[in-house]
Amino acid sequence: MASRRGPQHLEADTAKRIRNENADRYLASRNMSADQRSVVDTMRSHFDALNDGTAKDGSYEAPVLLITGGPGVGKSYVVHTLAGLAKEMDAGDQVRMAYIGIAAVGIDGYSACSLMDIPTEFDKKSREKSRRWKTDRLSQFNQKFNPEKISCVIFDEISTVKPEVLGYLNYRLQEATQCWTKPFGGLALIMLGDFDQMKPVGASCTIPATIMRREAGLDKKVKKHTLREDGHQVTNIGGMGLEMFKKARHMRLDQQHRSLDADHTNLLAKMSRGERLECEDLDSYKLLGEGAGGDEDFRFATVLTAGNRERHVINFEQAKRFARETGTQVIRWRRTMKGWQGQPSKEKQRENTIRREPCFWEYYVEGALGYMNKNVNIDVRLANGTMIRYHSISLGSDKAEKDVMEQAGKVGPGGVITLKGPPEMINVEVFPDVDGDDEVTRELNRRLRREWSHGRIQPGDGAGEEEGHGRVVIPVGPESQIQQKLEYVRGFGSRSSNCGSSRPSTATLKDTFPLELGFAMTVHKAQGRTIRRLILSLSEHPCSVLRLSWEALYVALSRVRRKEDIRILLKKDEGRGALAYVSNLKKDRYVGYYFGGFRTGEEGSPQRWNRRAALDAMREAQAVSRAQYETGT
Repeated sequence: MASRRGPQHLEADTAKRIRNENADRYLASRNMSADQRSVVDTMRSHFDALNDGTAKDGSYEAPVLLITGGPGVGKSYVVHTLAGLAKEMDAGDQVRMAYIGIAAVGIDGYSACSLMDIPTEFDKKSREKSRRWKTDRLSQFNQKFNPEKISCVIFDEISTVKPEVLGYLNYRLQEATQCWTKPFGGLALIMLGDFDQMKPVGASCTIPATIMRREAGLDKKVKKHTLREDGHQVTNIGGMGLEMFKKARHMRLDQQHRSLDADHTNLLAKMSRGERLECEDLDSYKLLGEGAGGDEDFRFATVLTAGNRERHVINFEQAKRFARETGTQVIRWRRTMKGWQGQPSKEKQRENTIRREPCFWEYYVEGALGYMNKNVNIDVRLANGTMIRYHSISLGSDKAEKDVMEQAGKVGPGGVITLKGPPEMINVEVFPDVDGDDEVTRELNRRLRREWSHGRIQPGDGAGEEEGHGRVVIPVGPESQIQQKLEYVRGFGSRSSNCGSSRPSTATLKDTFPLELGFAMTVHKAQGRTIRRLILSLSEHPCSVLRLSWEALYVALSRVRRKEDIRILLKKDEGRGALAYVSNLKKDRYVGYYFGGFRTGEEGSPQRWNRRAALDAMREAQAVSRAQYETGT
């Protein structure tokens, strides 16, 4: 006789049916492409396993996914869809993080290093020997998230991290869950990114390229990492990170969702495929000044530079121009100097150099756009890269204010006022509306202003504030934890004309405030954000270490949505022929070799990485390259 199902089974069946109905209804409301739906369906199966208890089985393997794709393919949309699906299925909370602060803000997440207590710098000792999670930081994590109720962990912009960061993430999640036998403590992990972008700061290449170079014997093999049974100590945390990365199954998003310019999108796709970029590919991109009205709309557009010295010079010159047009002045004060290698021998010469060189100064210009250059508080979206508008300045004393007024009367609009010391406070507007913003950006900023509850120095205007139209102006004080920066000083140091072997003059400087003018930024700083109008400095740099790489050019071009939103800046008297060097730029082929190692999974499941397949793909590609070289094709 068949056994009868008890009340508990019936209740479980009813709960499952309700969850599935809610999930079906929710997903029907989401406009997803087929590739996005594949990712969501994979994770839905995991959410089912969390609900029916299968995920607790010792043999269960939680998904570790690597989702790649270029700009506009909807990676963030998938993240938000999965958060909604987990809520409908009561599968737990989504833990979102990114290594770069502005990327974490973009997904309403956390800084990975702050949330997971991961070191921001790795020396030889920290690479070889990990440290435990600090008790207070672990307690903070457990207050934010219950490890028993996490639907999945999201790590965005994974291309920006070094292997050590991923190794620490694995170690930290194992410690949080007390599950030492499964990757990432048995939690599902989704890594999202675009490995056509620039390598992590301070690294020689990205994680996939690192793996393949070692498999090919170009780099020394990773020492075997070890993990004590109680998880007390990991040796070679970077090696663990590489091994964890190889466990990820790959899913690629290709369908474009936000393209406003097919030609521009096709050029980025061509670069992503690794095809050679020709000078002619940039012919449809206008040089600065070729647009309507002499490109009046670009007069204060963001200029992307290869190096910091150019950034400082352009920021200073554009600041004076902006101040002149708006009837105000540029206010500056000295950065703290910690050292100066190759400095002029005479004091007068040193003072003249400091007065002339923009890198020695911090600036304030009322009404100018800028950005935060430090993670101030990611929880309230004040991250490294957050856009601000300079509002007002608090000098700290009547004497300082009188001095500024006297200088302002002498220099006039566009002039430079020099303070004897840093101001007391700089007041900035956060989440400002900017000319040219699309409606999506404007609505996001309205929501952020509406939800702001952390104080402001300028009250809103009642109904306007409730609707998100009131400005949010906050004070920003001096920061003691700002890192020192090495800045190149023009005209001193080694006399060698070969930049590659010279030793230029360098000053070690430290900012007082975590703010920076936004007229110019390096390509690295631009990574991970969309820029409304962009001027790209594309002249070949005389110093080899500062020349744009293939990845830097890809990042620069992919910051805008249309080619009409970008202008190319060349040196005076240079024509388009100066761009011929771009045909010599090449994508890191070892990234392609790594992704050649993915084989289709069982019954259409996400692809697993196969070492032999990756090496075969590498040999085949190298054979084709040799044949092309020998035949001259």
